[in-house]
Amino acid sequence: MVNLVGDANIHRPWILVQILPNLKTHILARFCNRQDADDHLRVLRRFVPKAVFAIVFEPPIKQELEERG
Repeated sequence: MVNLVGDANIHRPWILVQILPNLKTHILARFCNRQDADDHLRVLRRFVPKAVFAIVFEPPIKQELEERG
């Protein structure tokens, strides 16, 4: 399931980003698992072949883990 950068980012560590000129990045979506991110990446590469996309894993930081219990 796709989560467009919202509240539940702790549970969605896989991030699909677009790499822009000057090495800037733009977060497109977050995913619960790598397979969903790969599937969306495949679709984006098909429809926007000249753009550069990447999948990034963002592990939860210690403070977020402590807040969860």
